[in-house]
Amino acid sequence: MTSAKKPVVQAIFKRDLRSWFGNPTGYVFITLFVFLAAIALIGPVEFFQRNLANLDTLNEWFCVLLLFFIPAVTMGIWASERSNGTDELLFTLPATDGQILLGKFLAAAGVYTTALLFTFSLPLGLSFLGSPDFGLMLANYIGYWMLGIMLISVAMLGSQLTQNLTVSFILGALFCALVVFADAIVGIVSPSLGRMVETYGPNALFQQMGRGVVSLAAILLFAGLTCAFLSLNLAILSRRNWAAGEQRIHGGLRFAALLVAAWSLSVFGINQLPRVDTTSEQLHSLSDETEQLVSDLDAARPIYIQAFISEDVPREYVQTRRTILDLLRQYDAIGGSAVHVRVVPTERYSEVAREAEENFGIRSQTEISEEGSRIRKYDVFAGLAFQCGTEEVVIPFVGRKQPVEYEITRSIRTVANTKRRKVGVLKTDVEMFGRFDFQSMRSIPQWEIVNELRLQYEVETINPDEDYPGDMDVLIAPMASSLTQPQMDRLKAHVDGGGATLLIDDPHPHSAPGTSPSDPKGGPRNPMMGQQQPPPEQKGDFRSFLEGINIAWDHEKIVWQQYNPHPELELSGPEIVFVSRGPGAERPFNEEEQITAGLQEVVTIFGGHVTKVREDSPFRFTPLLRTGMLSGTVDKREAFAWSPFGGQSLNPNRRLTRSMTEKALACRVSGKSNAQAGKDVNAIFVADLDMVGSMFFEIRRRGFGGSKIEFDNVTFILNCVDELAGDRSFIEVRKRRPKHRTLTRIAAQQQDYNKEWLTEKALAEDRAGEELAAAQKRLDDRIAEVRENLELDERSKKIQIETVREIEQRRLDLAKARIEDEKQRAIDLAKASKLQQQNSIQAWYTTVTLAGTPIPALLVAFWIFLRRRRREREIVPGSRYTGGAS
Repeated sequence: MTSAKKPVVQAIFKRDLRSWFGNPTGYVFITLFVFLAAIALIGPVEFFQRNLANLDTLNEWFCVLLLFFIPAVTMGIWASERSNGTDELLFTLPATDGQILLGKFLAAAGVYTTALLFTFSLPLGLSFLGSPDFGLMLANYIGYWMLGIMLISVAMLGSQLTQNLTVSFILGALFCALVVFADAIVGIVSPSLGRMVETYGPNALFQQMGRGVVSLAAILLFAGLTCAFLSLNLAILSRRNWAAGEQRIHGGLRFAALLVAAWSLSVFGINQLPRVDTTSEQLHSLSDETEQLVSDLDAARPIYIQAFISEDVPREYVQTRRTILDLLRQYDAIGGSAVHVRVVPTERYSEVAREAEENFGIRSQTEISEEGSRIRKYDVFAGLAFQCGTEEVVIPFVGRKQPVEYEITRSIRTVANTKRRKVGVLKTDVEMFGRFDFQSMRSIPQWEIVNELRLQYEVETINPDEDYPGDMDVLIAPMASSLTQPQMDRLKAHVDGGGATLLIDDPHPHSAPGTSPSDPKGGPRNPMMGQQQPPPEQKGDFRSFLEGINIAWDHEKIVWQQYNPHPELELSGPEIVFVSRGPGAERPFNEEEQITAGLQEVVTIFGGHVTKVREDSPFRFTPLLRTGMLSGTVDKREAFAWSPFGGQSLNPNRRLTRSMTEKALACRVSGKSNAQAGKDVNAIFVADLDMVGSMFFEIRRRGFGGSKIEFDNVTFILNCVDELAGDRSFIEVRKRRPKHRTLTRIAAQQQDYNKEWLTEKALAEDRAGEELAAAQKRLDDRIAEVRENLELDERSKKIQIETVREIEQRRLDLAKARIEDEKQRAIDLAKASKLQQQNSIQAWYTTVTLAGTPIPALLVAFWIFLRRRRREREIVPGSRYTGGAS
């Protein structure tokens, strides 16, 4: 554009911008947009249920929001010119149609950009409620702006086709909807093409920016689509000058060419062009540890990576597939001649699929996806094979939630080092390698932790009745409390001798029922086998074993915690403990230990807690995981109620003992052993076996339902094994994941109400206990009075005692029922009050946000209104106003 023509574009830009911002009506639209954005963010119930300080709920509704606002901005661009008769005057300006179009487009873009700036109050509000990732929000707003600018070029078409503002709005919204929902619309005609649009289209790249990734492909696609639709606008604008149909065809072909070019650049860019990771944790880029490891590989022993990846994957797996391919490209680039990557597109029943299964055991996994009104099954290949010489590691399938960088880095390091360290798993009543249980007549599968460890270590089972092998680097002892005394003595000698040991025990193991310390050796006996069963062995003194290394553990106590950072989860009780930062839980993880530093959330299920035996012990007791202050214990015998048909259920009337102190759920013990001089004890004790249950490995692969919740249970256990083995290469890489940024201010206020509820609950239970004790005392006193009556013989006493017992027992039973009803009523009232107060907190913040967010736009509109009135009074003579001089 020549300098002589620039003033024309600027003049049109300023004219249209002034017409929008020069009167309060424009600000009313902006205020409405900001208000609707606030509703989309904080209005959905998922906002408080997810308890996350991010813009996810707004991202889900933002495209729909733009379908109404963008047409409102563009509907008058051309329609109002025609209805007011100023279009002919506009075209007499010394400018081309393209310059006029550009001026109007920039004006609409300026309006939208200003409206978007007014929504900055939303991130500021989130920073008041919690600690959001502003790098992520920057990517979100870049996505908002680029999508909105592109839709402006689309919606302008509606204003060109009519001079009626209402029709212009409807047409603009319709055209924008065709672009926003292009994947679903195209999918109706061609499902395969629809999935391509879903993978490489505007929605996919907008969602990518919602995750904190700004790619050059997104810039190219949105800029290309904007240019394509502007060219179509220009072609329609120039129709008054068309002399023949050839011009119409030429304009359509030019639009189609630009559209194809933008699409092609998007497909190329997603697979080849760089991208910027704006998240604070840099989750979409390789870590420094990984880059260093790959850079140090020996080119004389190259590593060959084969990735068998499906082209056709469900919507839910698109991001994982893209992450795998992107990271493999980075490994290939950094590794140079030391790393060779081969990506093999794989489909079921193909020759490649047969090769993957026969050579590496890689098979397809069934993934279910909801596509509109139907549910479709996909056979997805996402397996990786790593080879270096004779060494081989295979990842059969990379799940949606698995840490891809960690999985690849670990596999590369494992095959690069010919010698693997050895992990032994002690054979106890919990047989992690699986077996056939003749008691229940069913097969017990191998635990997932064994499969996980085999990807990095040599894993073997250890017989507790034989001497342990000397070349073992780490021993894992699950439920060592089930060992006999001789077996336990052998384990103690191993620990005292400096053998690195991970002890995992549990007062109530859901993952291995019948193996708790209070259960008989070998679990419940099968009554059908009668006398054929040998007499049960006796378990060893596990309490003394632990006290010998300065660990005190009461296996009859189950720990509980009131704080729950996931209100959307329906939990069975506070005995499911979330170890995470929150109100009253400022140090859940020991930040001085590499095992736990940087972890975000670990879950224990009806686990126990440990303390040190004494301060002057030669063994250093270091807590690794802690509960918050609002916690306590419940007696295992009171926690469950047995049904008359067998089995047990959670006792609703169990008594939660509150201690208001942190509880250590896992600890590390180190120091010199007196039993074997010169040997350093190196042991970790975890008071919950369910922490390593296969359920958490499945959550790590596929996620927790449809939520974004992630747990660090697997990471914590693997970190413990690596630390004990002296191999810390993967600890930092393994811990990389998005930070769980909660709404801490709301949680802190709710925690106060939780304290009040627990206090009222405890008072109700205490009152009930006192009344029951008094009623029982009356019964005992009446019986004692009869027994001490010397005027009655023994027979009369017995008869009278039975009579008194029967009468008083009925009274006692009635009193118990009444007391329990009153207690339960008091607890229910306290709980209802707590829920009401929590709801009032959420309602208050919702009201403040919805009322406060539009205020800046309203204030500017009010200022514009007053300014216009002042100017009118300055221009119009005072005699023209009512009451003025005649």
